Amino acid sequence: DGALRAWVGAGLDAAAGLPGHPGSRVRAFDAAPAASVAVFATYDSAVRAVQYGGTPTVVVLQSRGGGPGDAPGATRGHAGVTSVRLSADGTTCATAAADGTARVWETATGICRHVFAGHAPAVSIACTSFSVCGTVLLTIGTDGSALAWDAVHGGPPRPLTGPGGGAAGGRLAPDGARALLWSAPGAGGASVWLLATHGAPVRIAEAAQAPAGVSATAWSPCGRAASLGAPDGTLRVLRAADGAPTGFFMADAAVTAAAFVGAVAVAGCDDGAVHFLDVGGLDE
Repeated sequence: DGALRAWVGAGLDAAAGLPGHPGSRVRAFDAAPAASVAVFATYDSAVRAVQYGGTPTVVVLQSRGGGPGDAPGATRGHAGVTSVRLSADGTTCATAAADGTARVWETATGICRHVFAGHAPAVSIACTSFSVCGTVLLTIGTDGSALAWDAVHGGPPRPLTGPGGGAAGGRLAPDGARALLWSAPGAGGASVWLLATHGAPVRIAEAAQAPAGVSATAWSPCGRAASLGAPDGTLRVLRAADGAPTGFFMADAAVTAAAFVGAVAVAGCDDGAVHFLDVGGLDE
């Protein structure tokens, strides 16, 4: 219904309404809890940043469909926004759209820092990942193309090759130094790429993935391990340095969410169960 809520309190039993966007449903959302900043996009392509630490304040990054009312420096025509991502400190936001472009914004001012357009014409962006520090942006096109962008200085993209020739999705390590790509069901496996500060990305590891595909992924806090959950209930943990498997778990239902708590891999499943897999000192 276009409304947002921020839940506060030790028992999460109090809710504060945030300025929403009446008239259109929320399509994509992200938050930086430590900075009390949230950003959301609605189905009419409006994008707003909300500071909710005290009295909620709203900065319009883009109005409906990228038309009049955009923030200074915004580029109009960023239509069909499908993804929003925030840096951990809440100062920078990345958006991606069905028009094949991605943008990086300042959440406090609404200024658009960079416009990234590197995917082939008529290819929309299906997946994005933003490094925790807000320095690297990864975009995955519907044609399987994968591009890494410098979110600070801009410039041309650095292409990555997905497993089996195309990527179905991708996720950056917290520091942005590595990228995990995975393929569509039955089309290949997973691969880990090293994203150097300068020069072309280097593929440093390949690993197997479930035949059913990938439904959830996570990086460990230090970026030394990654997990891949699948619709068949499997959770695979791999070492980023060489792709070697370091943990495996089989649940009773599809894995729909994945995370790490230190050296413990966490899997949330479609039957409501949450499983914890200790993978040792892999990320110490």
